[in-house]
Amino acid sequence: MERIGDRPCLRGMGRNLAGLRPLLTALPFLLPAYAIFLVFEGYPILHALWLSFHAEDPFGREQRWVGLAHYTRVLSSPEFWQSVWVTAKFCLIVVPLQLTLGLLAALLVYRPYPGVVLFRTLFFLTTAVPTAVAAVAWGWLLHPEGGWLNRALGLLGCPPSPG
Repeated sequence: MERIGDRPCLRGMGRNLAGLRPLLTALPFLLPAYAIFLVFEGYPILHALWLSFHAEDPFGREQRWVGLAHYTRVLSSPEFWQSVWVTAKFCLIVVPLQLTLGLLAALLVYRPYPGVVLFRTLFFLTTAVPTAVAAVAWGWLLHPEGGWLNRALGLLGCPPSPG
């Protein structure tokens, strides 16, 4: 530690505080998202964990503390370990296969070769067609004169939506 006059000085401390400025600027924008996450994700997870240490009657009126009894029962169950094994096999087969097929499709779309235009067209039609079909279906449902949804809304006293 250096000294400036009669005060101790930490060299480089200003640079470290300057590095915090972007975080301090972003924090007010991030806090609402964190709060929403805690309310809708954190609380239910913690509540479910709390409930896992209790046994209830079928109507949920009476709870009694059972501690780790549920977990010991599950971990000693052969059905649980069979499920874990099936899930592990599924992941070990499907994840590498999907990654390989996705990479292969990306290479086929990217690299030039004879017939690539046809392949790209067929490949991207799987995305474009459902979107177009949904748009046409909503157009029919909301048609100002003959749309079923507009007729139903008209029976309820709502004005028809402009098609």
